[in-house]
Amino acid sequence: AVAARASDSLYLMPGDGFGGFLSIERVPLPGGVTAMIADAGRRAGVAGLVLATTSRSGSMVLVYDTRAGVLSANPATYALPAEVRSLAIGDLDEDRARDVAVVAGSQVFVVHGRAEAQGLGRLEPVSVPFAARAIAVGEFIWDRDNRVEMAIMSEDGAVHIAARGQIDTRPMTAGDVQQARLEMAKLRTEKE
Repeated sequence: AVAARASDSLYLMPGDGFGGFLSIERVPLPGGVTAMIADAGRRAGVAGLVLATTSRSGSMVLVYDTRAGVLSANPATYALPAEVRSLAIGDLDEDRARDVAVVAGSQVFVVHGRAEAQGLGRLEPVSVPFAARAIAVGEFIWDRDNRVEMAIMSEDGAVHIAARGQIDTRPMTAGDVQQARLEMAKLRTEKE
């Protein structure tokens, strides 16, 4: 998938199954592209292709479910109050569904992923005490629960780390490691 900034088209180059490409196909978009991200390591939840567009009628994020194919899929759309500047993908709420972190104008939002039974995702504003400029999702701070955090760059260039809930950064003791191993062994036994 290829799109140029400000273009109102997405171009797809589907594979032919033999290492080459079929003819390029154009997908019209509802506005000019301001951001785009693909999730190559996608799991259940928010799909592998997310685009942000802006037009006279407003800004929005389009989430494509690539299992059906972008050409045949209608994207889930989420209206935003300002032009999208940055997108990132990760499991931000620990539900095993991929979420999309969005910077629109200077505000932060999360488009929560969706499990098949849950239906469409939802858009949640995230309150931060600064004007956001860009965002990344990952594990930036070690913690006992391996939580995913957002790294949000503010207008002054500072990077702020945001996470859902408390982060437990206490070092693991030998007893903690032994308990974790016992729990993992118990889970493996239950699966068998």
